[in-house]
Amino acid sequence: MKLCLRMELFVVSALYAMSLVGMGGTGGGTVYVGNGKIVGVGAGNLRYRGTYIEQGGRIKGTVNLYAPTGGTLVTGAQVPADSRWSLTLDWPANFSDGKPQAPIVEGRQVHIVMEKSTISNASRFYPDGRRALD
Repeated sequence: MKLCLRMELFVVSALYAMSLVGMGGTGGGTVYVGNGKIVGVGAGNLRYRGTYIEQGGRIKGTVNLYAPTGGTLVTGAQVPADSRWSLTLDWPANFSDGKPQAPIVEGRQVHIVMEKSTISNASRFYPDGRRALD
């Protein structure tokens, strides 16, 4: 009998802290990534909402960004109030490994480091130690 072990990376549904660095400065935010959805908010009131699929050890999807109050992005670009645009993601499934991801935002590169919240791990268990459902 032949035993075959298949290892596959997958996205852990969790709350993630984002650290962003661009030519115009730094920023941060918090996003939930899980169950095919991405939802969050940035320090400058930037809103994130999107979807993704997992394919071949990667997450591929689109994130819609909305700047209700406008402002300056970490790229240095000025955006007016009610600005909207989209980003295409093609990141490794282990995107929170400490290595920066580098999407293009409004024509300029941004470096994003994602850190999984430890609260996400703690919330998976009841106080008596039983595992909670995802």
